[in-house]
Amino acid sequence: MGTPVRTVRASHAQAHHIVLVGLMGSGKSTVGRLVADALGRPLHDSDAALARDQHRTAAQIQSDGGTRALHALEVGDLLGALRSATPSVIAAAASVIDDPACRRALRADEVAVAWLR
Repeated sequence: MGTPVRTVRASHAQAHHIVLVGLMGSGKSTVGRLVADALGRPLHDSDAALARDQHRTAAQIQSDGGTRALHALEVGDLLGALRSATPSVIAAAASVIDDPACRRALRADEVAVAWLR
């Protein structure tokens, strides 16, 4: 089994946005808070943002509108967060990596992506 911690190049810490991706429960929110605090940046947590903006949890959104509806909101949230002029750390929803527009946006030079396992 590989080591869970890898060296991050200085250019990653200087990226406009640092995006944490990974499966549910991989620690995106927890690690996101630590990275944001260490770099003095705001944390944009997609799960928390959706709950705040939609006035319901991801599970409720999925129950009410289905998986596609939830994933569409998660995609919109990530793409919106990446448009922010303020450099930030983004804890992205697990589903966004499946979306082609999100994958293109995550490849931008000003974005550093860390996959948490």
